Amino acid sequence: MFLSLMAVGVLLFTGNILADDQAVADADCVTFVNCPRGLSTSHCSPVSFQFEAVNSRSEKPNRGIRYHLTSGPGTIDERSGLWTFDPRTIDVTEWGQRFKGMVAATQGHSRQADTCVFSVWVYNYAPRPFYLGSYYKDSIPVIAGRHNMIPVWWLDRDSCDVIQKAFSFVSLAPVGSIYIDDDPNATTIPDVGNLYFFPDMADAGKDFVIHLTAFDGIDSSSLDLHMYVQPQVVVPSAYTLRIEKKHFVLQGQFQDVSVFLEKASSDTITGGLSGFDILTGHDASALSLQVVFADSSSVYQQCS
Repeated sequence: MFLSLMAVGVLLFTGNILADDQAVADADCVTFVNCPRGLSTSHCSPVSFQFEAVNSRSEKPNRGIRYHLTSGPGTIDERSGLWTFDPRTIDVTEWGQRFKGMVAATQGHSRQADTCVFSVWVYNYAPRPFYLGSYYKDSIPVIAGRHNMIPVWWLDRDSCDVIQKAFSFVSLAPVGSIYIDDDPNATTIPDVGNLYFFPDMADAGKDFVIHLTAFDGIDSSSLDLHMYVQPQVVVPSAYTLRIEKKHFVLQGQFQDVSVFLEKASSDTITGGLSGFDILTGHDASALSLQVVFADSSSVYQQCS
């Protein structure tokens, strides 16, 4: 009788050891199958990742697994393993940094089975000014006494950034005026902020280097534009006018005189036709020019 009881006790004790070993073995089989080593995102864009761990010895490998963010930024859904992070919540001084994190997968009685170590890089693109003119940026001709528009785009790939635009002169500053046609709240990509330069006549014959700078609050980049000022030269208009000749007309009566535009082209210096003179010959009687018509409908000028 004594020997039988001892035998039963040994058998029961052996069974408990096997049960514990099986629980440990099951826990050790929970492993991550979707674990990122490195994630990256713009400081303007929220990011997410689907963590996943399974128990390979279970008929339902995902059943009962819980996820916990033990360190690092963001939050994780305990049941689904979906991790989310909004970098817009961090300080601007943290742009460009890498944040380390760890997610633990557990199953049953909060037993930790596996961990996933990852990092998140929050980057910031430096804004950049781009010259879009037809001349080389180191030899842009401008004309004294005129508003010269230099086309410039300002690009920042971070959609939430507001670009701060500025200019300076590398050495000599002009007598004339210069400004950036800028909307400080513009959010278009790219942001158009053309440069306008109105050189004074005293600037003619001089070279200027204009230093453009784009800044987003943390990073910046620049662009130098080299300009030389040409004097304003008066060039005869390329328009040709022909005024009808009238013979044997009576004085004291109105007379229509036709004016024809024979040729037209754009004049980049003077801007094209601005007016014309009518030369007349007459005797002692007064001659009055009353009205100049165009297509017999619109009055252009009235004088006497």
